[in-house]
Amino acid sequence: MELSAHATEILEGLKKVAQSSLDEAFTVPPAIYSDAEIAKLELARIFRADWLCPGLAADIPNPGDYVTWNIAGQPIYCVRGRDGGIRSFANVCLHRMMTLLQDRGNCQRITCPYHGWTYDIDGRVIGAGHMQGRDPEFEKKGYRLPEIRTEIWEGWIYVTLNDEAPPVAELLREKNDDPGVISAL
Repeated sequence: MELSAHATEILEGLKKVAQSSLDEAFTVPPAIYSDAEIAKLELARIFRADWLCPGLAADIPNPGDYVTWNIAGQPIYCVRGRDGGIRSFANVCLHRMMTLLQDRGNCQRITCPYHGWTYDIDGRVIGAGHMQGRDPEFEKKGYRLPEIRTEIWEGWIYVTLNDEAPPVAELLREKNDDPGVISAL
Protein backbone atom coordinates (compact mmCIF):
# COMPACT_ATOMS: atom_id res chain seq x y z
CA MET A 1 0.00 0.00 0.00
CA GLU A 2 1.56 3.24 -1.14
CA LEU A 3 1.06 6.03 1.38
CA SER A 4 0.36 9.68 0.72
CA ALA A 5 2.82 12.35 1.89
CA HIS A 6 0.34 13.27 4.64
CA ALA A 7 0.15 9.69 6.02
CA THR A 8 3.93 9.32 5.76
CA GLU A 9 4.35 12.50 7.80
CA ILE A 10 1.98 11.17 10.49
CA LEU A 11 3.90 7.89 10.69
CA GLU A 12 7.24 9.70 10.86
CA GLY A 13 5.87 11.69 13.81
CA LEU A 14 4.81 8.45 15.50
CA LYS A 15 8.25 6.94 14.86
CA LYS A 16 9.92 9.97 16.45
CA VAL A 17 7.77 9.58 19.58
CA ALA A 18 8.45 5.83 19.78
CA GLN A 19 12.21 6.32 19.50
CA SER A 20 12.45 9.01 22.17
CA SER A 21 13.47 8.19 25.73
CA LEU A 22 10.89 8.22 28.49
CA ASP A 23 12.19 11.47 29.97
CA GLU A 24 11.72 13.09 26.55
CA ALA A 25 8.27 11.58 25.98
CA PHE A 26 5.61 13.61 24.21
CA THR A 27 2.26 12.83 22.62
CA VAL A 28 1.76 11.14 19.30
CA PRO A 29 0.50 13.18 16.37
CA PRO A 30 -3.28 13.66 16.94
CA ALA A 31 -4.02 12.67 13.32
CA ILE A 32 -2.94 9.12 14.18
CA TYR A 33 -6.39 8.71 15.77
CA SER A 34 -8.52 10.21 13.01
CA ASP A 35 -6.81 9.92 9.63
CA ALA A 36 -8.74 7.59 7.27
CA GLU A 37 -5.58 6.45 5.48
CA ILE A 38 -3.91 5.49 8.77
CA ALA A 39 -7.07 3.62 9.82
CA LYS A 40 -7.03 1.66 6.55
CA LEU A 41 -3.35 0.84 7.08
CA GLU A 42 -4.07 -0.37 10.65
CA LEU A 43 -6.87 -2.62 9.38
CA ALA A 44 -4.58 -4.23 6.83
CA ARG A 45 -1.38 -4.51 8.86
CA ILE A 46 -2.72 -5.07 12.38
CA PHE A 47 -6.36 -6.05 12.69
CA ARG A 48 -6.54 -8.38 9.67
CA ALA A 49 -2.98 -9.68 10.01
CA ASP A 50 -2.07 -10.08 13.67
CA TRP A 51 -3.26 -11.70 16.88
CA LEU A 52 -5.79 -9.80 19.00
CA CYS A 53 -6.95 -10.56 22.54
CA PRO A 54 -10.68 -10.60 23.35
CA GLY A 55 -10.10 -11.53 27.00
CA LEU A 56 -9.13 -14.14 29.55
CA ALA A 57 -9.94 -17.82 29.21
CA ALA A 58 -10.99 -17.71 32.88
CA ASP A 59 -13.81 -15.33 31.93
CA ILE A 60 -15.56 -18.17 30.10
CA PRO A 61 -14.99 -21.10 32.52
CA ASN A 62 -18.00 -23.34 31.76
CA PRO A 63 -19.15 -25.15 28.63
CA GLY A 64 -21.33 -22.77 26.66
CA ASP A 65 -19.87 -19.60 28.21
CA TYR A 66 -19.13 -17.10 25.46
CA VAL A 67 -17.93 -13.58 24.78
CA THR A 68 -18.59 -11.65 21.56
CA TRP A 69 -16.12 -9.44 19.82
CA ASN A 70 -15.42 -7.72 16.51
CA ILE A 71 -12.25 -7.81 14.43
CA ALA A 72 -12.02 -5.42 11.48
CA GLY A 73 -15.79 -5.48 10.99
CA GLN A 74 -16.04 -9.27 11.42
CA PRO A 75 -18.33 -10.19 14.35
CA ILE A 76 -16.99 -13.21 16.23
CA TYR A 77 -17.70 -15.12 19.41
CA CYS A 78 -15.35 -17.15 21.58
CA VAL A 79 -16.96 -20.07 23.38
CA ARG A 80 -15.90 -22.75 25.86
CA GLY A 81 -16.76 -26.13 24.36
CA ARG A 82 -18.05 -29.23 26.09
CA ASP A 83 -14.50 -30.62 25.81
CA GLY A 84 -13.14 -27.63 27.78
CA GLY A 85 -11.44 -26.09 24.75
CA ILE A 86 -12.03 -22.56 23.55
CA ARG A 87 -12.92 -21.91 19.93
CA SER A 88 -14.00 -18.84 18.02
CA PHE A 89 -16.55 -18.61 15.22
CA ALA A 90 -18.03 -16.04 12.87
CA ASN A 91 -20.95 -14.56 14.83
CA VAL A 92 -23.19 -14.37 11.78
CA CYS A 93 -25.95 -16.77 10.72
CA LEU A 94 -25.22 -18.67 7.51
CA HIS A 95 -28.79 -18.20 6.29
CA ARG A 96 -29.35 -14.41 6.21
CA MET A 97 -26.23 -13.03 7.90
CA MET A 98 -27.95 -11.93 11.15
CA THR A 99 -25.76 -11.49 14.26
CA LEU A 100 -26.29 -14.51 16.50
CA LEU A 101 -25.01 -13.65 19.99
CA GLN A 102 -24.69 -10.41 21.95
CA ASP A 103 -22.27 -9.39 24.71
CA ARG A 104 -21.44 -12.40 26.93
CA GLY A 105 -23.38 -15.23 28.49
CA ASN A 106 -23.97 -18.96 28.42
CA CYS A 107 -25.86 -21.08 25.92
CA GLN A 108 -26.03 -24.71 24.89
CA ARG A 109 -27.41 -23.84 21.48
CA ILE A 110 -27.51 -20.67 19.45
CA THR A 111 -30.71 -19.64 17.69
CA CYS A 112 -30.73 -16.95 15.02
CA PRO A 113 -33.30 -14.29 15.90
CA TYR A 114 -34.27 -13.84 12.23
CA HIS A 115 -35.38 -17.23 10.84
CA GLY A 116 -34.55 -19.54 13.72
CA TRP A 117 -31.57 -21.44 12.36
CA THR A 118 -29.99 -23.20 15.31
CA TYR A 119 -26.34 -24.06 15.96
CA ASP A 120 -24.64 -26.14 18.65
CA ILE A 121 -21.77 -24.56 20.57
CA ASP A 122 -19.32 -26.19 18.15
CA GLY A 123 -20.79 -24.13 15.28
CA ARG A 124 -22.71 -26.95 13.56
CA VAL A 125 -26.19 -26.32 12.14
CA ILE A 126 -28.62 -28.46 14.14
CA GLY A 127 -31.84 -26.83 12.97
CA ALA A 128 -32.67 -24.93 9.80
CA GLY A 129 -36.17 -23.52 10.04
CA HIS A 130 -37.92 -22.53 6.83
CA MET A 131 -35.77 -24.89 4.75
CA GLN A 132 -38.02 -27.99 4.66
CA GLY A 133 -39.29 -28.42 1.13
CA ARG A 134 -37.68 -25.23 -0.20
CA ASP A 135 -34.41 -26.76 -1.30
CA PRO A 136 -34.39 -30.54 -1.79
CA GLU A 137 -30.58 -30.56 -1.96
CA PHE A 138 -30.10 -28.76 1.37
CA GLU A 139 -28.59 -30.95 4.09
CA LYS A 140 -27.98 -29.15 7.39
CA LYS A 141 -25.26 -31.61 8.45
CA GLY A 142 -22.97 -30.10 5.82
CA TYR A 143 -23.09 -26.60 7.29
CA ARG A 144 -21.18 -25.01 10.14
CA LEU A 145 -20.11 -21.53 11.14
CA PRO A 146 -16.64 -20.52 9.92
CA GLU A 147 -14.10 -21.11 12.68
CA ILE A 148 -11.67 -18.31 13.53
CA ARG A 149 -8.11 -19.29 14.42
CA THR A 150 -7.79 -19.24 18.22
CA GLU A 151 -4.94 -19.93 20.62
CA ILE A 152 -4.62 -19.67 24.38
CA TRP A 153 -1.38 -18.21 25.77
CA GLU A 154 -0.72 -17.76 29.48
CA GLY A 155 -4.46 -17.82 30.17
CA TRP A 156 -5.31 -15.21 27.52
CA ILE A 157 -7.47 -15.88 24.45
CA TYR A 158 -5.93 -14.75 21.15
CA VAL A 159 -7.67 -14.75 17.77
CA THR A 160 -6.54 -13.87 14.27
CA LEU A 161 -8.12 -13.65 10.83
CA ASN A 162 -4.72 -14.49 9.32
CA ASP A 163 -4.23 -18.24 8.77
CA GLU A 164 -0.53 -17.62 8.12
CA ALA A 165 0.27 -15.68 11.31
CA PRO A 166 3.00 -17.37 13.38
CA PRO A 167 1.76 -19.05 16.58
CA VAL A 168 1.02 -16.49 19.28
CA ALA A 169 3.33 -18.25 21.77
CA GLU A 170 6.20 -17.83 19.32
CA LEU A 171 5.52 -14.12 18.92
CA LEU A 172 5.19 -13.48 22.66
CA ARG A 173 7.92 -15.70 24.04
CA GLU A 174 10.60 -14.04 26.11
CA LYS A 175 13.76 -13.29 24.20
CA ASN A 176 16.56 -13.38 26.77
CA ASP A 177 19.17 -12.57 24.17
CA ASP A 178 17.50 -9.25 23.34
CA PRO A 179 18.88 -6.48 25.61
CA GLY A 180 15.72 -4.43 24.95
CA VAL A 181 13.53 -7.03 26.66
CA ILE A 182 13.30 -7.00 30.44
CA SER A 183 13.03 -10.49 31.93
CA ALA A 184 10.12 -11.27 34.20
CA LEU A 185 11.13 -11.58 37.85
